[in-house]
Amino acid sequence: MEKDLAKKQRYMMVPKRSSHWIIRKRVPKELVGILGSTFIQETIGTSDLMVANQRYSRVLLSVDTRIETARKQLVFEHPKSLRDVDIRWVARK
Repeated sequence: MEKDLAKKQRYMMVPKRSSHWIIRKRVPKELVGILGSTFIQETIGTSDLMVANQRYSRVLLSVDTRIETARKQLVFEHPKSLRDVDIRWVARK
């Protein structure tokens, strides 16, 4: 039952050795050097699924903000290493 409810929240899971819900999101390849990891993992701070679902959006926003901050840092620190995809992404913003 809990797994069915958690499937609605794409990045939410419970690690094997813990009872607390976390958000785990893959870091884009171009940002791994800046963030130092291939995943960002942040605890939701509860083992209760209902509370985790309520906090999900706020914690996911925090993770997404870290990724966007790293993306901006990449643009300013390494402008010569941008790929065409990155240039188009920056142009849209």
